[in-house]
Amino acid sequence: MLEGNKVVVVVLAPQGVGESERGRLAETGLLVVFEGSPELAKAFGVRVTPTYVILDGEGVVRWVHEGPAKQEVFRRAVQALRSGNESDRR
Repeated sequence: MLEGNKVVVVVLAPQGVGESERGRLAETGLLVVFEGSPELAKAFGVRVTPTYVILDGEGVVRWVHEGPAKQEVFRRAVQALRSGNESDRR
């Protein structure tokens, strides 16, 4: 279960992320980190870009989504994690 608001969304996208995507993610109210490093994407085993990873306050991967996603996807994932339901981890 996630405690408080300790949630970080990491966007792994070696080819970059467009301004519209950055804007949509900013509207979620979550801390979002954009990472374009091909080495990090490889280390995480990224097969599709963008890939979104939600980390908890301890840096543990709690949820992964491959490909484009809407704000509601993040809201549902964070809500599920905060309630202790991790069934939608990937």
